[in-house]
Amino acid sequence: FGFGLSYTSWAVTGARYTDCRITADISNTGSLDGETVVQIYVECQSPDAPPRPRLCGFKRVFVPAGQSKTVSVPLDRLTDTVVNESGDRVHTAHLTFHIGMSQPDEASIRMSGIQPVTLKL
Repeated sequence: FGFGLSYTSWAVTGARYTDCRITADISNTGSLDGETVVQIYVECQSPDAPPRPRLCGFKRVFVPAGQSKTVSVPLDRLTDTVVNESGDRVHTAHLTFHIGMSQPDEASIRMSGIQPVTLKL
């Protein structure tokens, strides 16, 4: 449907970062089998970072009703970088990841009813 909408309901738990991947448990908490796209957005604490979190990884997953699946999402190789005023790509620290089924903005959260899980490094 877009905006993370689905015929079933979802929950994300147990998010962790390892080897340039985010792994999380995706639970289908509804009564129907379903497929969703797990989306990872990143915020960098840098004056050169974009004003909104940017998509850095995603993966489609099918989960039967009432079950959970552990999903490992590879991250874009440029996830921990920003482009500075000189046009150079530089590494940055203090990353915040948002793991969910849509963008981590108020409208998407209100429409989908799913609060993304936040993971700070």
